[in-house]
Amino acid sequence: MKIFSFIMLLVMFISFWISGRFRKKKGYDEVYERHSQKAHSYAWYATLATILFLFWLTGFTDVSLSTAPLLGILMFVHIGSWGISLIVLMMYTYS
Repeated sequence: MKIFSFIMLLVMFISFWISGRFRKKKGYDEVYERHSQKAHSYAWYATLATILFLFWLTGFTDVSLSTAPLLGILMFVHIGSWGISLIVLMMYTYS
């Protein structure tokens, strides 16, 4: 478990370093910022739908999940939908 935490911290620092270099080299323009904001908005819609689904799942069925798996699912959905929607928006703009 300790090695996994160390690897995740290392990946986080490397990604922050790469994104900082990207902004300096390529330029951080308003189009990317706008797409990032829209992607974050779409991610919140997906997260809200997931919250409602998980409420239904735990309330009306016999499935019981503790706090950690629920938060993990929500984080996975939010970050994943943010990344996917950002990729789709960028592909749509530059195609």
